[in-house]
Amino acid sequence: MALESQDRHGSRAICRQDLKFLTQIWAQPLINLQMVNASLYEHVERMHLIRRSWEQLKLLGDYLGLCRSGALKELCKRLNHRDYLLESPHRFSVADLQQFTSPPQMANGVHKGFLKTLIKFASQHVYHCDLCTQRSFICQICQQHDIIFPFEFDTTVRCAECKTIFHQSCQAVVKKGCPHCARQRKYQEQNVFT
Repeated sequence: MALESQDRHGSRAICRQDLKFLTQIWAQPLINLQMVNASLYEHVERMHLIRRSWEQLKLLGDYLGLCRSGALKELCKRLNHRDYLLESPHRFSVADLQQFTSPPQMANGVHKGFLKTLIKFASQHVYHCDLCTQRSFICQICQQHDIIFPFEFDTTVRCAECKTIFHQSCQAVVKKGCPHCARQRKYQEQNVFT
């Protein structure tokens, strides 16, 4: 027997068994978008922005996970049963996908605001925590003393190979590649000849 499900796009028939199944898994992060269709990140601007925010949140979660302040517990409370956001930036629930594929005025406002609030809370903790700031980096190109973090996507870039963090402006000037990787290769070559 089919039930009618009303939405903004018209009515669609759905059987009770499917409706029950969807209701049961609604909030479970069962969909790995990287495996299902990774090109959505490239072709759907909202998905690209959401993935970027989730990647930031995961990196921030890594910092809070090693901090003894209890900030991770507070972040988990604020996640409202979405702890999976700290584990993988590619896992989605049906509820998440519905939020993202809703009209932009609905999806971006609610979910984007939710993620921004979480990122702001976590980053403010990291910037003001003595333990977390000890896990910061200094740009190996300019060697300035201002500290940088891997979650600062707007101002830093990360080497895909060694994961070293640089200022975006410094990386743009160097263009030769990662100086850390270059030093490592040089060191390995010296060890081969000695």
